[in-house]
This record gives sequence, C-alpha cells and structure tokens, in this order.
Amino acid sequence: NSIATINGNVIANNSEGSNKQYLLKNSNWELLHSYSGVNKIKSDGENLTFSANNNVYIFDNDVKLVETISKSSLGAKSTIVSNSRKLIATGTDGLAIYENGNWKYVVPEGPHKNYAFRIKTGPKKLYVVYGYYSPGYAPKGRNMGYDIFDTKDWSYIPSSNFGNVQDLVNVAIDPSNPDHIYMSSWGKGLLELQDNERVELWDETNSTIQNQGEVDPNYKSYRIGGSAFDEDGNLWIANGWDVDKPFVVRMKNGDWNSFAFDRVSHNPGYGMAGIVIDQNGNKWIPTRDSGIWIYNEGDSFDSTGDDKMLKFSTSENSGNLPDMRVNTVAIDKNNVAWIGTKLGLVIFRDIDEMFESNYYKAEPIIINEDGVGKKLLGNQTINKIVVDGANNKWFATESGGVYYTSANGQKTIHHFTEENSPLLSNQIYDLDIDPETGMVYFVTSKGLVSYKGNATVGGDGFSKVYAYPNPVRPDYNGDIYIKGLTDKTNVKITDVNGNLIFETTSQGGQAVWNGRSLSGYKASSGVYLVFAVSEDGKDTTITKILIVN
Repeated sequence: NSIATINGNVIANNSEGSNKQYLLKNSNWELLHSYSGVNKIKSDGENLTFSANNNVYIFDNDVKLVETISKSSLGAKSTIVSNSRKLIATGTDGLAIYENGNWKYVVPEGPHKNYAFRIKTGPKKLYVVYGYYSPGYAPKGRNMGYDIFDTKDWSYIPSSNFGNVQDLVNVAIDPSNPDHIYMSSWGKGLLELQDNERVELWDETNSTIQNQGEVDPNYKSYRIGGSAFDEDGNLWIANGWDVDKPFVVRMKNGDWNSFAFDRVSHNPGYGMAGIVIDQNGNKWIPTRDSGIWIYNEGDSFDSTGDDKMLKFSTSENSGNLPDMRVNTVAIDKNNVAWIGTKLGLVIFRDIDEMFESNYYKAEPIIINEDGVGKKLLGNQTINKIVVDGANNKWFATESGGVYYTSANGQKTIHHFTEENSPLLSNQIYDLDIDPETGMVYFVTSKGLVSYKGNATVGGDGFSKVYAYPNPVRPDYNGDIYIKGLTDKTNVKITDVNGNLIFETTSQGGQAVWNGRSLSGYKASSGVYLVFAVSEDGKDTTITKILIVN
C-alpha cells in the first residue's frame, strides 16, 4: 500500500496478511521489518517514517531505526519530521504534534468526533452526545463525554467529569435552569448535571428506575431512552427494556414515582426511543417493536384510579401504524401527532378523544404527485421529526436525506441530500432546531451539518422586535432577518418616503428579506422602515434598517 526511496534504497510496505516491510536490494526484495498496521511509508530525503495504527517508526537515511513513538489508537496515516517535532496525520484526531515527549493536537473548530448520535438545542447552546445503541437497541459501551456549542465556540466535556458514565443517548434541559441538565444513559441510568458537573446518577438504588429485567440478578443495566419536562416542571423518563413500570417521573419536589403499563406483555426487546409530552399532558413513548405506549396519570400521582393508557399498534382500529418499530413522535402546534416508523409516516389528529374511543386510527398524508395520490415520504424509515416555529415539519430519514415540508405536509419546501447540498451523508440519525435563531442542526452518519432556517418560535407580542444584520454593510450579501415577531405577522418594508419595497409574512417569530425590492433590484443605501402587524391586527410595531452600499 506504500513505497518510498531514500539514499538510493527502495522500501515497500506489503499490507497483506501480517503487514511486512521490504527493501529492494540487487533486484531482489528482502524482508526489512514486520511492523503491523503500517498505513504509510514516507521519505523526505533525510528521514524515513513508517506511520502505523499505534506507532510511528523513524529511520535515518541508512534505513536504521532511530526512534519509535508509541500511542494507543494513534491511527497515524502519514508523518513528517521537522527537527525535534513530528507532525502526524491521524485518522480521527486531526493533526498530532509530538515534541520532547509531549502531545498537541490541531483540529478544526467543531465537534470532538464525527460519530455523534443525538443532539439537543437549548438557550444559546447545542448539546452533542456520542453514546450509541445498535438497531436492536443493544448498548455499545461507548465511554464518551459530550460537546457544547454556544453558537460561537465548541467545548468538550470529558466523561471523567461525571464518573465515566457510558452511552449517553439523549439530553433534557431544565426549563427553569438551562445549566441544569439530565442525560439518558442506555445502560447506566439517568445522569444529572449542574454546570457540567455531576450531581447524581439515578438508578434502582436511589430512584424508581428499574433494572432491564434480565434473568441474571447480577447483571445491571438501566436503559433510559430519554426524558422530558412537563409544563409543571416534572421530569418524565422512558425506562426501557423488560420492566414493570416503564413510565418514571421525578417530581419537581424531588420525589420519585413510576407507573405500570397494563397492556404490555413483557418481552426482553423493548427499546425506547425517548418520551414526548403533548398539549394534554399525555406521555408518548415510541418503542423498538411494540408500537407506541401512551400514558396519562390523571389528576394525581398518588391515585391510579383515573390513569389512562393506550397502545398504538399495526391493528387497523388500534393505531393503524405501518410498522411496530416507531423511531420518533412529534406533537405539532395543533396537537396533532406526527409518527415516524421503520416503514413511513402517519399522523394522528384525534388526541383529545383517543382515550374515550374504542377506535383510534393514524393515517398517512396523501399528496398529489403528477396527478397520482402517493404517501408523503413513502415507506422510508424516519428517524426524527421536528416541528419548527411556523408549524412546518422537518424529517430525518435513514437513507433519503432531510425533508422540510409545509405545516400540513402537502408541500415539500426542501429536500436536502448529499448530492444537492452540503449534507455529508443521506443517513440522518437526528435533527433539532434552535427556537431562537431558527438554525437547524443535522446529525449525519459522517458528522454534523447546520442550516439557517427561516422559522423561529413566535412570541406573545412585539416587545423585542429587531433586525439583523443592522446596519447592512457593503460586503454583506445574505438575508436580513426581522426577529421577535408573532407567527404569521404581516411585514411591510418601505423607504423613508413610504414607497413599498417588500412584503412578506413571518414564519413563526421571524421574517426574512433578501435585501431586494419586489421587482428584484438590490436596495440602495438608505434607511428602511419595517411595519409589522400581527395576524389578528391587535399588535403593531415599527423598526428600522440601515443599508450601506
């Protein structure tokens, strides 16, 4: 796989079998060394280097070994010797610099690794976790910390900060304290952190979380698929696998409780992809091969007499799911459930009546494509659904990239793939939206990508309306954003003489202007007035934009 010359000698690396290095002498190849895992042989005329998985071997120009640098999982791909410094290209950790026994790494600003699993946006922060479970929901045993992106800089929190808890697969942010977070571990329980320092690890020893239910009592695995806060500040937890009480709650006062699901036939194999709470306080848990479980505790945690439970399955009148494997559930602004399964998308509109009805049926969205009715997204595996500030929908698929549709799904606004966009891969594990900026983050199988979306969460009024960038300088060619609006605000932009330049309707809490007039001309230098009127006409406001060309 590699060949180099130095001082008239020719050296080749044979990567077959046990990995051997040969020297060409008198037209014959002679065995020189048998170093395993060599990825590259390189010569600069004075030094010869062998770059291997766990070592770098450095030779002089007479092909005599002068130094060996060893580091587990180094993954050296190529090495340059520069006096006392060795510059080593690695497969996963960027450029490693080794000098006088010390290591330094040069990496681009970004996530710690390319194999992120889940993300979660919070107030001016993005959390990235690297835990993992297989398609069969088996723990990976990945001992990784997590990343935080504060919209400008990245920082990595190592697992040593919180006791090396493995397989972090989801994040919940305390709505009353954004620096207070809970991380779900698929195997170790629920990790509580404050300011990135461990507060507690919750499992069966100190909470109502249950062990996975294996026959061997010495095997402990607390598989938490996800958690979510309800409107009262209680934290609900999806306790996965074969447990008696999969719905767990840590109440705002710190007490714990858990609830049985009497329609579950216990079977080791119930992975849980998280927990979602709708506008009626119902808790939805999508599962690996048991459809969706829905629970409502009624008026009290103490009494179970008014508890309500449902199971969505593939039965026509009891869910009508296209497949029992459900990866994601999202509740939109109209309290409609959007359900992503292994075999496509369905929606359920009748959340308010579902507990009182013996007939509850989810249905696909049918779109008109060249005069033929077809299911939106067909039978694609959908890994995540997210609703933006304008009630539009984002879909992460297993092999088809990302779709962005209108609120009712009838119009596909964007379909991003690796072929037509900067997406690194068409396999999308996860996505989330920053509600304040509209930035959409995608977790692909090859790393993270972000996209500047137009829709943000709308406010209750116009108390904080502003435009950015402002002023718009000559070297800026992007869009101009008017933020702090309510959803479906009518926005008119005029010059100081009152001539209409542009008009639009906000998507969620944000309107976008491309800096051009209705006729397509770039706006000239000057002050422009932004007039905003809410959808019901009750709220109005005016702000200004300065353009300098």
